[in-house]
Amino acid sequence: MISTSSVSAIDGYLYSDNSCFKTLTVSPGSINNFSIQVFNELYVKAFIDFNNDGDFIDSGEQIGSGRSTMSNPNLPFVFSFNHTIPNTGVLQNQDLRLRLVADWDVFLSSCNLPGNGQYSGQVEDYSIRIVTACTPPAAPTAPVGSSHTERA
Repeated sequence: MISTSSVSAIDGYLYSDNSCFKTLTVSPGSINNFSIQVFNELYVKAFIDFNNDGDFIDSGEQIGSGRSTMSNPNLPFVFSFNHTIPNTGVLQNQDLRLRLVADWDVFLSSCNLPGNGQYSGQVEDYSIRIVTACTPPAAPTAPVGSSHTERA
């Protein structure tokens, strides 16, 4: 799980590219819980560029959408959701972009840069790697009825 506490414009940054130093590794078909902390009640969307074409507009690339809530006045607002990584139709064994967007605007998209005008959210990018399971090769066996002798 990626853990970050900078999902707000309080730190002065509207866009943060963390893709080179924060990577989440998942498996095809795995169900993953995402929990995004923000410091206000904001609309939050999450995207994965599954085909690595540089955008998040393809079918299935928006993986979560909702509004953050506060369960305890002493804790940050949180938006949580589960997402199942597709088994097929996604690039595997390479870094893909995971984008988190938070803003006051309900109509935010993967292309919004929050903070324009009255808005004060943030966009953060991370790296996600969908890793296929490795199946070890079967151990070699001698044909039935044959004998094999090692010579020194």
